[in-house]
Amino acid sequence: MEQGPSSDDRRRLLILYASQTGTAEDVAQQIARGARRLHFKTETTSMDDYERDKIFEEDLVIFVCSTTGQGVQPQNMNKFWNALKLASLPNDFIDNIRFALFGLGDSSYPKFNWAAKKLFRRLTQIGAQVFYERGEADDQNPNGIDSTLLPWLEGLWKKLIEIKPLPEHLTPIPPATCLPPSFRLEPTTTTPTPLLETIPKSNQSIPAILTKNQRITAPDHWQDTRHLEFEFDQTLEFQPGSVAEILPENCAEDVEKLFKLMKWTDLSDQVYKLSYYDSNQQDLPVGWTEYATLREIFTSRLDFMAVPGRSFIDWLSHFTSDPMETERLQEFCSIEGQDDLFEYTKRPRRTILEVLSEFKSATIPLDYIHDVFPQIRPRQFSIASSPKLFPNQIQLLVAVVNYKTRLSVPRKGLCTSYLSKLEIGT
Repeated sequence: MEQGPSSDDRRRLLILYASQTGTAEDVAQQIARGARRLHFKTETTSMDDYERDKIFEEDLVIFVCSTTGQGVQPQNMNKFWNALKLASLPNDFIDNIRFALFGLGDSSYPKFNWAAKKLFRRLTQIGAQVFYERGEADDQNPNGIDSTLLPWLEGLWKKLIEIKPLPEHLTPIPPATCLPPSFRLEPTTTTPTPLLETIPKSNQSIPAILTKNQRITAPDHWQDTRHLEFEFDQTLEFQPGSVAEILPENCAEDVEKLFKLMKWTDLSDQVYKLSYYDSNQQDLPVGWTEYATLREIFTSRLDFMAVPGRSFIDWLSHFTSDPMETERLQEFCSIEGQDDLFEYTKRPRRTILEVLSEFKSATIPLDYIHDVFPQIRPRQFSIASSPKLFPNQIQLLVAVVNYKTRLSVPRKGLCTSYLSKLEIGT
């Protein structure tokens, strides 16, 4: 009989991540899957989306934190960090917490893993106790972050078993066994929720209308650079150096390719109700709508044009019926297969859609799509206009990403391609 994660609340593990490009989130999801195989009940969320008042009820917490550029922390850590760094907090503020931390950085920058290090230091200052050694991955490592991550995870599993031994009637769920999905998708006749209503009210999200989308480089120039202007119904407040975050969408043509490949075309406009597989969990992740069609989900929520991480490859290995394809995917997930995985995915920038087209026996159950596919992420662009001159407008100067690798099809940036095709009045 297939074993599922234990419902024992004492075996709870909270995983908080701070991620700018999605790598730290992918690591957090890997940790969650490994912990579920040890029958832990897990919660995985970004630091800023976590309800901070619940921290006093926690015991075991794992933090995954990336560092960008010159020691800058990811944006989805800002609120959490501001709450932690208050000088008035006593040194036993969170002494109920036992934690471990894994940092991701780039040693070509002087402040290597700076965000992770300062988070680690502050947590210990206010009473949190370290239960496992800190891990630090380096993007400059020729073998990638997995050369540090995978050994760190092996030690983490041993430590978790030491801290929370498995009950006698349970054994670890083997890697070959597919874990239950996190969500259910049930067909319904309910009207989908409008996209604008899914935007979190706490975010600084403001509806805008595109009033200009002009190419400013010569038509025969290799680089397509565009001047875009967005107008708002309200006056904006921002400073020099401020950025605008744009949440892109997948293009309709690519969505149709995915549906045809996965044999979802006939299901694409069916409305589905999204709910947690675990009935004890209630609120959906921030910004997710309860009712949506597959077309809406894969247009606005899930990213199938990204370069796949290990989480995607790991999940996909459970959904291939060809033994040779399954074996190859499993090799990609092993410590020994990291060079091959890098050469297959990251070096040529192969997309998830392209991977699915090559592993032809893959059939992903709809309940698993939110586990398998990463979320579309907002992209940041420096604002190129002055609020004094244009108080109800922002202007962006955007270079459309379009380049070639050893693959025949050119690589295109999801967000810049989306912006280049936006029509006036959108």
